[in-house]
Amino acid sequence: MQRAVVVGGSLGGLLTALALAQSGWDVDLVERDPLPDVGDVESAFRCHPRPAVPQAGHSHNLFALIVTMLRERAPDALDACTGAGMRFLRVRDQPPPPLAAALTGPGDEDLIGLAGRRATLEWALRRYVHGLPQVSARVDAVEGLVGTCGDVPMVTGIRTPSGPVEADLVVDASGRRSHSATWISELSGRAVPWDTDDGGAVYYTRYYRRRDTAAAWLPLNRGVAAGAALPAYYTVVIPADADTYSITLVVPSKQPVFRGLRDPARFQALAAATPVIDAWASDEHGEPISDVRVMAGFTNSIRRDILTAPYATGFAVIGDAFMHTDPTFARGISVAALSAFALGDILAEHRDPGDRDAAWRDFLNREVVSRHDDVRARNLERSAAWAAAWAGEPLAEPPAIEDVTWNEIGMAAAMDEVVWRAMNRYMHVLDRFDEAMSADVVARVRAVRDSGVVLPVPTGPGPADIRDLLSAVPAATA
Repeated sequence: MQRAVVVGGSLGGLLTALALAQSGWDVDLVERDPLPDVGDVESAFRCHPRPAVPQAGHSHNLFALIVTMLRERAPDALDACTGAGMRFLRVRDQPPPPLAAALTGPGDEDLIGLAGRRATLEWALRRYVHGLPQVSARVDAVEGLVGTCGDVPMVTGIRTPSGPVEADLVVDASGRRSHSATWISELSGRAVPWDTDDGGAVYYTRYYRRRDTAAAWLPLNRGVAAGAALPAYYTVVIPADADTYSITLVVPSKQPVFRGLRDPARFQALAAATPVIDAWASDEHGEPISDVRVMAGFTNSIRRDILTAPYATGFAVIGDAFMHTDPTFARGISVAALSAFALGDILAEHRDPGDRDAAWRDFLNREVVSRHDDVRARNLERSAAWAAAWAGEPLAEPPAIEDVTWNEIGMAAAMDEVVWRAMNRYMHVLDRFDEAMSADVVARVRAVRDSGVVLPVPTGPGPADIRDLLSAVPAATA
């Protein structure tokens, strides 16, 4: 049986090990950081700090792509997640009010998200994947690759402090801090730098537990979440497992007024003043169970030049080690799942290493690059909108496709079932943007726009309101 080494034991590595094991490979799963061996999800949540995975303690939208991939390819793994307390969120159970009647009855069985904390998902998948007979997991540092030097190196294993580990395939799933560019250069391979731009935002997240666990959950205006893209900042509430939920405020990094949000009183004040999420932030509804967690410095980055020519034989870069985007758009875990099972399929279909490499690069170019470029474009549009709002200037919204804007697509999705379905399949990573926005869908968006119907849009506190609000709150820790 062929053997693979997967470098990185977080979600991308776990999903890759799972997919490769299902394709008939033995897998050595190597994780650098020792993880606490805890027996329950609450202990896993309390042990969240991961220096190499700063996003681990923050909100995570677990979109429908993850559910469908696990349901179709690894149902036992999905059962492990629900057995740990994660629950399904059916998107059509929370329709926009104008579509409440149109979406009744069966259908849209792929549009089902998963409610759960990142810590719970990773804890459940780790226990499941580590228990597979084809997977051997261990803590070790990867110092480099073993292989034959050349313009296109042939990789035959990894170097660790305890000695080399041979493999027919090495997969770099070590995330955005990947060292594989250095590793390949050490084997005389070509340098492939990151193509990077700043996300322009800072995350502030706090977790809560519902006080009345017998009550119905509050409405979700985004199917699997509640939130709003306000002119001056962005906010989202994401339901999770064990009656918990997170509130995240995503704010422009260039506005110093937000720097005090790490203080719980100031975070709470802004959340309570924000439409759509204010009820979630009330003391009567939820009890805080975490501090305010901060994440900054994230980027939209891709190693695009890997795809221009063969990079290395017997080697693949996957997930955040190849591409990562602003986490507001929640593409990371979904793209990792899509990529992991695609790699497993490629390995099962192609025996020749060169054919595998070509098929893998074709997949990345077709399914992953477009998702990076899509998020990057949306990120730039958001940064421009924030800059205009904070400068008190009007903003001419650029078209998202042809002559229609994102606001017009969102308006139409609240009123037209076909547009609603296309938009949700795109948001849940089931379809690329070009697949979702067909000619018929774009025509329907125009029809809604040209009808003159306008739905109310939440505006929230503006820059002056935010300054006044935050300056009036005494900060215990700021």
